[in-house]
Formats: sequence, C-alpha cells, structure tokens
Amino acid sequence: MRILFVTPGFDWPLREGGHIRLWNTLQGLQKAGSVDVVVFQPDADSTREAFRGCRQVFSLSDRWLQFTEDQQRAYDSTVGRLRLVLGTTRPFRYVGPANRSLAKWFDNLVHKGGYDAIWIARAVTAVALGWRDPARTILDGDNFDYVLLYQLLRNSPWYGSKVLNYLDVLKMAFWERQLPRWFARVVRCSEDDRRRVPNRNVVVVPNGTSIPSAVEREPTQRLLFVGALGYEPNRVGMEWFLKEVWPRIRQTVPQVEIDVVGGKPSPWLRSCHGKDGIRVHGYVEDLSTVWKTAALSVVPLLAGSGTRLKILESLAEGVPVVSTQIGASGLQLTAQDGVLLADEPAGLAAHCTELLLHPHKSQALGEQGREVVAARYAWEKIHERIATLVREVASGARARPQQKHSRPKVDRRVSV
Repeated sequence: MRILFVTPGFDWPLREGGHIRLWNTLQGLQKAGSVDVVVFQPDADSTREAFRGCRQVFSLSDRWLQFTEDQQRAYDSTVGRLRLVLGTTRPFRYVGPANRSLAKWFDNLVHKGGYDAIWIARAVTAVALGWRDPARTILDGDNFDYVLLYQLLRNSPWYGSKVLNYLDVLKMAFWERQLPRWFARVVRCSEDDRRRVPNRNVVVVPNGTSIPSAVEREPTQRLLFVGALGYEPNRVGMEWFLKEVWPRIRQTVPQVEIDVVGGKPSPWLRSCHGKDGIRVHGYVEDLSTVWKTAALSVVPLLAGSGTRLKILESLAEGVPVVSTQIGASGLQLTAQDGVLLADEPAGLAAHCTELLLHPHKSQALGEQGREVVAARYAWEKIHERIATLVREVASGARARPQQKHSRPKVDRRVSV
C-alpha cells in the first residue's frame, strides 16, 4: 500500500505534545504501507531522522501556513482586522498566501503517485493545498481550534478588536464543522471532541505516551509542572496557579517546592525563580530526575482543547496528577486513575496538600494511573489503530468503481 502523509513541520528531537502526535502518526502509517511525506518545513534536513524509513520527502516552505506581510499588518490593526473578518469567509488561521501553482503541484503529485490513502495532519495544511477529497483522504483535525480560541478570549481582558476575534471564532466553528463533508474520515483526539460533530465519518485516535518498562519513585515534597510555556494556555494557567493556588499550598506545607519545566517561560515566570520555593528550569532534555522526586504533577489549565500528553506522561512515570477540569478534558480519567480534579484555588490546593502529606496515597495513585495508561494509551496500541484506519479507507476507495481511475475532487478556491 502507498500512503501520502502531509504534515506541518516539527522539531527534532521531539519536544511539544503536538509534534509528538505528528511523529507517532507517521509510525502508525508506516505499519500500514510505504509512506511518502509532504512537510511544510523548508529545512527538513534538520529532521531527517524523523522521516527514517519513508520513501520520499517533499519539503515546502512553512510560509504557506502563515499570514503574508500585508495580511500580518492588517491583522495588527483594528481596521485591518475588520477588513479580514468581513472580506473572507475564512477564519484568520486559514487566511494565508494564495497560490494556484501549489494546489496544481499537489494535485499532480497525488495523481502520479497512485496513493491508496492520504493522511493530512491539521486542516490548515489541507486549506493551503486547496485539497478536499471524500474518497481516500483522512484529515487529522486533532482538537477543535474554535474551542481553544473561545476559552482564551473568555479569560482575557477587554481590548479593541476582541469583538472581531469573537466573530472569527464563529467562523472557525463553522469551518471545523464542515470538515466531515470534505474528507473520507476526520480524526479527533477524544470522544468529547467527536461528540461536538458526531458525523459517521468522524473517528477518534487518542493521544498516547511511551510506557517505561520500569520506574523509580522517590517522591519528596515537590510539585512538578511540565509543558511548553510558549503555548499561551500553559503560560496563563501556570501564572494563575502560582498567584492563586501556590500560596495556599505553602501555608499548609511551608517547605514544599515546585519545579516549573518548559521552554520559553514568560518574563514574569522567570522573575519567580528562586522565590517561595519556585524553580523555573526552562526546557529540560532529561526529565527522569524531576519525575522521580515529584509527589505529584499539576495541570492548571484555564483554556484548552484536545487532550494533554503531559498527563499521560506523568501517569506513565507513576506520578499522580492534580488538574483543572479543562486540563484533563477528553481523557476520561478519574481520581481512581490517579487524576484529581478541581477548578477553584482552594480545591486544587487541598488535593495537592493531601498528596504531599500522604506519600503512600501519592504512590498508590501513581501506580494505578500507570496501569490504566499502559492499557489505554500506549503509543504502540495507537499505531495499530492508525494502521487499521488507513487500511479501511484505502479498501473503501478501491471498492468504488467510479473513483478507481479518476482524480479526487479538488477545491482550487485558494484565493483570499
């Protein structure tokens, strides 16, 4: 079987949760057949190791997924943003440079390649290529962007173009609900997201994690946060936690410390380093030491969509999690599975102090969570799910006589 994988670029070694999902999607596709890759990353040589085993790799500029300079200038002004809102049906995320030659190139690639199935990661890449195909293309929508955008807006202070951004969220919601009409399958990362648009061709491929063969736990009175701090929901949630929740924990457990791990911490977070038991580490390559000594990890998100890989990673390491409802959404994990939930500062602080003061409970919940994650969310199981889905779509496409020797329908309306 010949498969074409279309993906945004990603860092190597893998650091961010979204990039980890992209790479593991590729591993699942390779179980189903021979894979060619189209990647929106001009310096794909830097990630050559990520594409090991692929037949061909085609590198495209990532500018096709971004605003042009003129569009960026318009977006940065209230009047320009108004024109962007009223001048196109597309949400801001899908407003990029128009190029018919790019759509034609991709159409020719698919036609000449004779692919049995196509997997496109993220709707923005399909829009950039002007591609719609209800026969043999699977679109991995991952999570809903409009949900995340709405939650960020709801929790942000007032500013001049906020109303325009709310209008953009409505447009994004409309576009994301149309996707099942345009592709053979649309993939979401949780049942919660699938239920938002419960079409027959919407399926769930969850996020996962690697399961260490063994873990060493020596928990101390330390909390741990791990997440990309350049990602706004992580930054906002962590700053809120340190302002509203952390002082409550310190009142009960004065000697407690917290390790904040993640690339691109904000200036405010960096200013907290060394104060009140707060240690801001930035990006850390090897997390084994901090997992080993943490009594628990925290996921204090106030906005977000999809599912958090860091919760799965924490449980795989035997470390229980204290999270907001949004932080743990989509995973269907309970307190019995090692995930304690609360949304108010007092509730989050109470869960944290309980695990800090009762290390045997922390140990037991971590062990239970590790068993559950190994059974449900091991990447090896998800690779098999991806391979099965691709075989199913390819088989269905071959069974349609009218599609056998014809090109899929292509939407060439790529102008803005």
